[in-house]
Amino acid sequence: QDGIGLNHPYFEKVTQLALDDEVILLESFIDITERKIAEKALNEAKITLEKSVRERTGSLTRTNRKLEKEIVERSIQ
Repeated sequence: QDGIGLNHPYFEKVTQLALDDEVILLESFIDITERKIAEKALNEAKITLEKSVRERTGSLTRTNRKLEKEIVERSIQ
């Protein structure tokens, strides 16, 4: 949590540096809130697209079956 009680996703990186006879650890943080928001939107769009594809495929399958049935009925006449 930050100083005002909000949670923020972040990326943390620790780099080890040698300075004279000392080893120093440099810790850096990058706020990735915008990236997480974009990932969520992309995932929601993917789910919506997959649903549309399933619905359209079902519709095309039903139409195809009707057409095949018509072909059989017309060939009998």
